[in-house]
Amino acid sequence: MAQLEKNTSKSTLIDLDVIDNILEGGSTWSSKKIGSLLNDVKVILIGGPKIMQYSIEKWLKEDDAEVMILNARDIDAVTILCHTPDIVIFDGSHSKLPFIEFMKQTFETKQKYSDVLRMETPVLFLSGNNATAALSTVSELGETYFLDKPLNRSKLGWAVRKILDGTSSLSSKWKNNKKKSICIVDKDDKFQEFMSTCFSLNGFRVSEAIETEELVNNINQMDYKIVILDLMLNESKAFNSIKKIIEISPEVVILGTLPINDQNIIQEAYNAGMKEHFIKPIPLLPFVKKVKLIMKSTQK
Repeated sequence: MAQLEKNTSKSTLIDLDVIDNILEGGSTWSSKKIGSLLNDVKVILIGGPKIMQYSIEKWLKEDDAEVMILNARDIDAVTILCHTPDIVIFDGSHSKLPFIEFMKQTFETKQKYSDVLRMETPVLFLSGNNATAALSTVSELGETYFLDKPLNRSKLGWAVRKILDGTSSLSSKWKNNKKKSICIVDKDDKFQEFMSTCFSLNGFRVSEAIETEELVNNINQMDYKIVILDLMLNESKAFNSIKKIIEISPEVVILGTLPINDQNIIQEAYNAGMKEHFIKPIPLLPFVKKVKLIMKSTQK
């Protein structure tokens, strides 16, 4: 029986009946009919033999997923999370050590930024044998799934789809964002640095501003499409800056961030012209997808 083992703080076991049906011929779905099953899903594939990487990449792309392949020896959890994949697939056929190191790095990164961002990227670990040892080793490090080989297109595609459970419907392409600019104004250096890297890796031009005055002065020159503004920099300045930005460039979309759900501040910002607000810690993937949707809607 094809099974997908899931590891969270409480380990559970998910039976993929739909995979069993496919593998046993009990489903009417043929491989040619699965097109767009993973439409616009972003996948980062780490490690594994070249021939297996080629096969996995080919299967996923045939189902309209976007795939980036990384070497297991060059793991950097911050960079991977900044790419905002919908799922990371880690091939641990040869050794579980790089996978365990990756999970440790990911856990430490999430902890470091936990006050400003919530990162919930699932990881699918491909194992050539029973994954119980790896399961216990990373039991507290994050949302992890284990799928035993051998693989085929249907088994892998349905496993990824089962894990995502429809949450990837707002995904956008990695490409074709080069001429669209974002400005981030935030007093939290961690948030500003991480989100700048994140949006840059997703294909946007990103600028950072220390003060709202700097932002207002540059608004015409930089042709920003979106401004991500910390409403707590200086409340009165923030509200006035929103008004000035809207006066100068009415098409700019302003997204406000703040660490507390202060309805007075939020309402004042909406009155000034803010389009949407986000309370920290902000869920990373939905936030990036929201920005991409806004960018897409502003295309001329």
